[in-house]
This record gives sequence, structure tokens and C-alpha cells, in this order.
Amino acid sequence: MQQSPPSPYPTQQCRLNHHNGQPNTNVSTSTRLLPHARPEVNHEQVHRTRFRHPHAPRFALFLPDAPPRTDEPERLHIELTRSVHYCRFVRLLVVDDEPRMATLLTRGFRDEGYAVDVATNGTDALWLATENSYDAIILDVMLPGIDGFEACRSLRAAQRWAPIVMLSARDAVVDRVRGLDAGADDYVPKPFSFAELGARVRALLRRGAAERPAVVEAGDLRLDPAQHRAWRNGSELQLSPKEMALLELFMRHPNEVVTRTQILEHVWDFEYDGLSNVVDQYVSYLRKKIDKPFGRNDLRTVRGVGYRLSPSSGS
Repeated sequence: MQQSPPSPYPTQQCRLNHHNGQPNTNVSTSTRLLPHARPEVNHEQVHRTRFRHPHAPRFALFLPDAPPRTDEPERLHIELTRSVHYCRFVRLLVVDDEPRMATLLTRGFRDEGYAVDVATNGTDALWLATENSYDAIILDVMLPGIDGFEACRSLRAAQRWAPIVMLSARDAVVDRVRGLDAGADDYVPKPFSFAELGARVRALLRRGAAERPAVVEAGDLRLDPAQHRAWRNGSELQLSPKEMALLELFMRHPNEVVTRTQILEHVWDFEYDGLSNVVDQYVSYLRKKIDKPFGRNDLRTVRGVGYRLSPSSGS
């Protein structure tokens, strides 16, 4: 039997035994055999695979028309794409002003089975990302007009939570920190391996598009963890690091009771002496800065349990 040319795509092999029609025990993937060859196989266990025939569609299972010949090799090899689990119904937005890079990224992701839209500047990227629902965004930093940092901040402010991977030749630590603090989920410096970029995108797709704002808001309270700054009704609050961490914990769980144990686990470390009343003291300090100057009573004690922040808006 003539060997098919090797596939350019990353593959894994599923080996089927021609004698009993059963897959190897070390392979978890199931596939469908020819009815006339192996009628005992469960035909409902079918996985989409890539055709090895040059004129066949991209994803399917290639089955020969005739039964296997006796002079064929003992085992039949069927190629399965690794990314098929992730690329079904996945739509990406690629943003890059360099035509060659945009073409390479688009071709690579489309070959993996993704649907890809392309934008060449920050303005078009913002319009596409707000008008369409994308599963992930590949965003270059150096863009004409609105750069990648500002585009990312604008998308998060507009509550667009699609995972964002930033690409840039600016690989300094300060640039990576700036991109991640702007709301990006990953930062990949150029040059990069497309295989690694694809793996990072798949990892982000597994997590989903959960809400994760760069600036936390609750009522008229605003807190920027990256800058260690907080505001109430437009007035900046002067908070210590512990008070800032405590306020962030309450703001990420508004209208929920936060127990003393949860506060100790998130704000203090293992060296804390659990017998002292440090939690009560810091909650008292925080009330004097976020409530009393504004005539509020939002941070309340739930007797015997913990504390609850019920943020209200300014008049």
C-alpha cells in the first residue's frame, strides 16, 4: 500500500489492530471502522479527523472503498488533529498593522481550524471587538493611532472580556507589566514560536471569558490594584497597603458576608497570630477612611460571622 505524504499539521496517531478491530489500550481515541470489516464496533463513537486523501475536505475520516488487502501492514494509521477540540466554533480577532505578520497569523490560525477576522489599526480593532463576540483577541502593541495598551484598556472598560494575547517587539519587563495591568491575559514578545502562541491561545480558551476588570468598582468606590490607588465619589483615599488589600477583598465580594477566616487567608500570611483582634482593628481603620468622611455606613459587621460591604452611590 502506497504511503501517504506526511501531514504538515501537528498530529497524534491512533493505531487500530486489523485482527480484532480494537484500538490499542494506550490510546483513548475511538474511531469507526468499515461496516463490512468490523461490524462489532460501536458506530456512535465517531471522532472528526483530518482526511489523508489530497482531494478530501479538511476534517473528516478517510475510509477506503475496498476491504484491507492481505499484503498491507498490520496496523492502520489515522491522523487526528490535536487542536480539533479547541477550534470548533472558535472565532479570533487578529490585530496587527504589519501585513506580513497579519497574513502569517491569519493563515496559521485558519490552518488550525479557527475562524479569523483581521484589523490593521486600533480604531478598527475596537469597532470589531465591540460589535462582534470573539473567543480570543491577538493584539499587537505598536499600532497606528490607538496603540495596543489603550485598545486593551478601552475593551475592558466596555466590559468586553474576551481573552487578549498581546504581541510586541517591546520585551522589557516594564512593557509586559504595563500590558498585563491594562487588562491583557498574556504577553508574548517577538520573535515567537507559532506553536507556543497556539498553545497559549488554547490555554486561554479553556479558561473562558470570565469578567476580570483591571479597575475594581463597587458603587462609587473605585480601586486600581496596579497603581495601589482608591477613590470614593471622585475623592482619592489615603490607604495603607493592608487597608488597600482589605478594601479590594470587600469590593470583589460586594453584598456578600466575608468571614474573618477569609480575610486572614487573603490579607495576612501564615505568621499571623490568630488570637489577636487585628482584623477588627483594620476594619475599624478602613471604616474611618471610606465611610465616616462621606457620611456612609456601607461596611457593616455581621455579628458572629464577619463583615459585609454594601456599596451605595453618592448623592
